[in-house]
Amino acid sequence: MRKEEADVLKQGFRDTESTASALDFMSPELLEETEQVLDFLERYLGVLITDYSLDESHDLLDTEQGDLIRTLWFSRGMEDTFLCLTADGWIKAMDPEMPMGLLAKVATALEQLEVSDGRQRFQED
Repeated sequence: MRKEEADVLKQGFRDTESTASALDFMSPELLEETEQVLDFLERYLGVLITDYSLDESHDLLDTEQGDLIRTLWFSRGMEDTFLCLTADGWIKAMDPEMPMGLLAKVATALEQLEVSDGRQRFQED
């Protein structure tokens, strides 16, 4: 999507005040763990995907499922695009105009991530 459209959408994320809290759906311990996993996934994708810039992220609350979701905004040139990830590494939603090359890189990176030792390898790099 064009930068102007993306900037309006991003501002909407910043301006939105949710009446629901993640703590209404999960324990403080689970929330902290979920945020840590989402932080890791954001850093992981930001390092692995080098032909796009990971510019911004927002956390959203899926009140239907009780999940915390991270929206990641990637850009290249005058184009911005986004995708939403769960802490399980699933793509929950994405920009309908997501470039297929970027989607393939994200999907491949998430598929290759081995939870047992993926964090260790990433932290060592």
